Amino acid sequence: MAEKPQPLRVVYCGVCGLPPEYCEFGPDFEKCKPWLIANAPDVYPDLIK
Repeated sequence: MAEKPQPLRVVYCGVCGLPPEYCEFGPDFEKCKPWLIANAPDVYPDLIK
């Protein structure tokens, strides 16, 4: 018997509420950057450098 597919866990930015991939298109990317570095560093690796 096949396993049931599990739902994906979607991460949303704690600042703007968008998925991290879309923060740069949101209202204030500069405010999102500290949150992204701490919580989603794999999305914007250039911010860590």
